[in-house]
Amino acid sequence: MPHSFPLLQRIAQRAQQAPTAPAIVDTISNRTIDYATLYADICNYSLELEAAFGQTDLQDARVGILAEKGYPIVVALLATFAAGGLAIPLLTSLPQPEHHY
Repeated sequence: MPHSFPLLQRIAQRAQQAPTAPAIVDTISNRTIDYATLYADICNYSLELEAAFGQTDLQDARVGILAEKGYPIVVALLATFAAGGLAIPLLTSLPQPEHHY
């Protein structure tokens, strides 16, 4: 189970109370994501992060996130926080060498 932080707790609560209520309107992909989907995606991705790091708490490890704008970046940020990590969003517009820095 991912770590709790206030926003995740609110999303989980909303997912139980009104699972089909719209949580995010992603205008880039032209779709609406409900709370049940949002919470499930956050939980699944945070568990993948924990598995990749080989621990159940990332202990403030830095996690670089390289994604286009839209729903994937939201899930990646929230899942990183849920796993106990520090999210570092990287701009896709930066040159490749800047990403490695």
